[in-house]
Amino acid sequence: MKAVVLSLAGGIASTLTLPSFAMDRVDSGEAVITENNQNIRIQSEAQPNHITGRFPNSGNPHAIERVQVDVQVAADPVKTHRATAVRIAGVALNGILFEPGTAECFGQSRGSAAQSSPSKHQHGKGKPHRHGLRPTGPGGCEWSEEAQVDGKTRLGLDQNQAHVQPGGLYHYHGIPDGLIDTAANTGDLVWVGYAADGHRLLYSRSGQFNSSYRLKSGQRSDGPGGAHTGLYTQDWIYQAGAGDLDACNGTTIDGEYVYLMTKDFPYLPRCVYGRVDASFNKRG
Repeated sequence: MKAVVLSLAGGIASTLTLPSFAMDRVDSGEAVITENNQNIRIQSEAQPNHITGRFPNSGNPHAIERVQVDVQVAADPVKTHRATAVRIAGVALNGILFEPGTAECFGQSRGSAAQSSPSKHQHGKGKPHRHGLRPTGPGGCEWSEEAQVDGKTRLGLDQNQAHVQPGGLYHYHGIPDGLIDTAANTGDLVWVGYAADGHRLLYSRSGQFNSSYRLKSGQRSDGPGGAHTGLYTQDWIYQAGAGDLDACNGTTIDGEYVYLMTKDFPYLPRCVYGRVDASFNKRG
């Protein structure tokens, strides 16, 4: 294990420990990262340090604004045996939040608040489904739309799989290519940020880690009907052992539990196996 010092905005620096396996890291941009014995705090104005798409655009009518992001994660996270669903998957080292799900819900007009009626298939909040964690959208939407389907982006996503919320918050829904390009070296593993429970969030340039989620077979039993195409989060099901990663897109590398971004669903963790700090619940 070796320590490195991150040069951060405002002359502030923080000493963080890198795991023993070879790994690059992305640029922290204008984000301020500080650490004590208990927590790592990430503060920013949610301004990406890379080229973005044009906003507003035909699929996303909002402009990027300066929005205060102030979250913290455990400095020494502990993996538990219980998966907890998260809306905000974590935060990049540049202070941009990761939000894999969307607020678009079947039966609701575009951009309206997601609503959901209870389902006989639905489990209590944060409890694992028998086939992995049941994916639900913000507000527990029964059929929530995905921002990426079959390799194609939707809802105005730019080249970083990101778009803008009504309040101006730029956020990632998948692999942020522009941010990854800020990594100084060209090794395979890139340290992109922290998951909401404090475990590291990584990207493999070679795609050596595969998700264990697969499209369900057959037809949807209710809601929008039709075949399971991947348009809705609930079209997917976790199959243990089908890929390299667990139900939260995590695995252990050289003794350290980490989460991986993937090009296929779920793209980012939809759940975590550690404690989520309350600061993540303050985001809209």
